[in-house]
Amino acid sequence: MKIDGTITTLLQILALKKVKRQGWIDNNIPLENVESVADHSFGTAILALLIGTEYFPELDLKKVLIYALIHDLGEIFAGDITPKENVSNEKKYELEKKAFQKLFNDFPQPKRYLDFWQQFEKAENPEARFVKQLDKLEMAMQAKIYEVNEKKNLTNFFHSAEKLITDKCLKKFLENILDR
Repeated sequence: MKIDGTITTLLQILALKKVKRQGWIDNNIPLENVESVADHSFGTAILALLIGTEYFPELDLKKVLIYALIHDLGEIFAGDITPKENVSNEKKYELEKKAFQKLFNDFPQPKRYLDFWQQFEKAENPEARFVKQLDKLEMAMQAKIYEVNEKKNLTNFFHSAEKLITDKCLKKFLENILDR
């Protein structure tokens, strides 16, 4: 068993609690109020569990939760790359892939987690496509919270979510958030 390597990986993953979401910093949300990447991943996972279970029972919930929990793990080493940085999608993918490989290098089955992440990134199945949209729904929900609490105009986040959320049911969730 590779317990030592597993502990190293787990400690690195828990460091996501300290990595702040760059998009909120770029939009002048006070640093002490900026969510971490781990906060966002938790939000995405709880949406995946609750919305997935209630509204999308045909999806494989195990895959949905795996994708929701791991989708941003590459940011441990690659950082939270935002559109403002003008990094191409291909370059971002490569940076995060390398980060993922480094993160799971000493894990018992490192390829398993890289494969999950790649399935998510490439939206290879309905579960991955669902979580990609939940990722944006969670972002829109957080933007609404910041808009109310911080008195900021975060319309750009809502427009981004509107472009990327294509499922009719999830669009209704987004519309409800925007109407609040």
